[in-house]
Amino acid sequence: MAQADSSNTNIFKFWGKVNTPDEAIELAKSGAAAAFICAAVTAVAAFAAMFGYALMPGFNGWALLDAALFAGLGWGVWRFSRIAAILALGLYLAERAMMFSQTPSHLAVITVMFIIFFVNGIRGTVAYHRLRRESGAEVTTDV
Repeated sequence: MAQADSSNTNIFKFWGKVNTPDEAIELAKSGAAAAFICAAVTAVAAFAAMFGYALMPGFNGWALLDAALFAGLGWGVWRFSRIAAILALGLYLAERAMMFSQTPSHLAVITVMFIIFFVNGIRGTVAYHRLRRESGAEVTTDV
């Protein structure tokens, strides 16, 4: 049976088994990137709210705590933490649910895209540890 070519891997891959370390790393990094983007956007909106510019309804200085959580979880996913990947998805879903309950949003497509990134982050971190365990050696990452 022919080995799957990993050169056509992309971060939108949502199904199928992750067979190579490169695929696992790429998927995990997409989850980390989503967390870092959430952290950056949240931090900008929180700072703007602190200075009187309401970019998003309901944001204030306390949103900096959310930004810090996303940044920390992103770092954890970047380091292949399965727990951080799961918590990042949970935090994102909780925040989205809260935002949608307060104001209807036209950002449903972006929300679904970020959910896919976070789910792929979970898939990548789980596959990374599975592949590492199966190979009996450390999977190297060129970061």
